[in-house]
Amino acid sequence: IRASQAGNATYDPASPVDRSFIVAKATLTVTATGINKGYDGATAATVTLGDNRVTGDIVTTTYSTATFADKNVGTGKSVNVSGISITGGAAAGNYTLGNSTASSTANITARPITVTADTMGKAFGAADPALTWQITTGSLVAGDGLTGSLSRNPGESAGSYAITQGSLTLNANYALTYMGANLTIYPPTTYKLTTSASPSAGGALAPYGVNSYPAGSKVTVTVGPTFGYYVSGWSVTGSSYTVKSPTSIEVTLTANTTVTANMASGAPSLSATLLSKVTNIANRDWTFRLANKGSAIAGSARIDSLTLTPTTTGCTATVGALPSSQALPATVGAADYLIPITFSGLSCNTVRFNVQLNFSDGGNYPGVLKQSNVYK
Repeated sequence: IRASQAGNATYDPASPVDRSFIVAKATLTVTATGINKGYDGATAATVTLGDNRVTGDIVTTTYSTATFADKNVGTGKSVNVSGISITGGAAAGNYTLGNSTASSTANITARPITVTADTMGKAFGAADPALTWQITTGSLVAGDGLTGSLSRNPGESAGSYAITQGSLTLNANYALTYMGANLTIYPPTTYKLTTSASPSAGGALAPYGVNSYPAGSKVTVTVGPTFGYYVSGWSVTGSSYTVKSPTSIEVTLTANTTVTANMASGAPSLSATLLSKVTNIANRDWTFRLANKGSAIAGSARIDSLTLTPTTTGCTATVGALPSSQALPATVGAADYLIPITFSGLSCNTVRFNVQLNFSDGGNYPGVLKQSNVYK
């Protein structure tokens, strides 16, 4: 550096004098700013460096490591930076490094992940399959895993049931989203039909006991009342049914079904009388009268069968077509039934017959008329 100075009293200038000065290097103080990251199972961090360089100077700085205190999710977590150094730049020679370490803070945010339940199905009556799932977005860090299991809404009838998250979970380093599905119970291909009479002595059912039929089948259940019993009603659980007659119903099988014919005991509601008969040897009608004795009739009265058995040889009787059912009044009333009979053989004019007439009120409450030694 050269300095100029004023002259002396005679105005002669002083001789120039050279002087040397030393410019000391500035101390470069480096700071760090932490950068937020998502959870990745590691403590490694990233920072940006800053410093107090003179504006316009070109200086390059770097660091070797930056680490969080731990790997877990949190806010304002400490970040330690080490290995700070000056690595270049046009003005690098004007500075000395003031620090090789620094500290900062940053956030570790939860790792998003979506788990979707698999759609499941099973046959009616079968055990539930294992409820499984898939990771459909995001991923797990090595060493991490879900715990617990899925569950489903209760029920064993045919239909769909929601599969719920149940106890399936992840640790707090994840933001877990659950997407549900359904488990479908498929309708059975067959259903069981169980039939009985109550009391059991009241009648015989067809079909009886436990039988299996294809789903949707229409099955007719019929009861034959024991003499002295009648059908007072039906108890049906599991499927719908329609009454076909006082002694039969039709069941449409949509589930396992139980049918009970409720039988009641009491005096027969009908009586029968042989009113008249023709004694000529020819095709003749015999007249029988069925009379309502006062109780309500559950349907039309009818002749079910007629048998004529000769008590002596030499004559036969053939019974013709039985008459159709006839409605009786709800209380006291009667109807006459004409039955054609053909006689043939020797001495038929004097032969005697044993007569048995089976009748019922619509097949619900049977009765019988027996007469012996009836002249034709």
